[in-house]
Amino acid sequence: MVLGFRGVAFDDPDFHAMQVFSTLYGGGMSSRLFQEVREKRGLAYSVYSFTSSYFDDGTLGVYAGTGPDEIDEVMPLIVEQLHAVADKLEGGELARARTQLKASLLMSRESTGTRCEQLANHMLVYGRPPSVAEIVAKVDAVDEAAIRRVVGRLLSAPPTLAAIGPTGALEAYDAIKARLG
Repeated sequence: MVLGFRGVAFDDPDFHAMQVFSTLYGGGMSSRLFQEVREKRGLAYSVYSFTSSYFDDGTLGVYAGTGPDEIDEVMPLIVEQLHAVADKLEGGELARARTQLKASLLMSRESTGTRCEQLANHMLVYGRPPSVAEIVAKVDAVDEAAIRRVVGRLLSAPPTLAAIGPTGALEAYDAIKARLG
């Protein structure tokens, strides 16, 4: 199952805040989704969030691989954790997400293909490749207010939903949409 939200474009002022948000929300083993859905409750074998940004728009998606008996519990937790991030960040959570994102960005420079893709995107959007120091500074500048702003943007537009398999217990789209609002 994938729940999608309208994200941000590369040149949007909230681009780095969206990246940090995705990391703390569902970007690894210390993320909110992984800890709550997989570790504490064992409701999914895989759960994570991801972003895709383009020249004029973007997407934030949440993936959950779960079984038919757990699907009715997973969606409410995904929405609950989204609202919880907007309400309060736990001690060190934002700093961990920024550190994880910076490490990921730096490690991605080791791949020739990824590096070429990043350089091409930067040339299209900014007309030049920003330095690593510039990118790190923008990630470090993301604060709690930026995270709340990003969550507000995500919740301001209707989501998309895609699910395959036995989805009979999945909440109806209108119920999910209402839960988000």
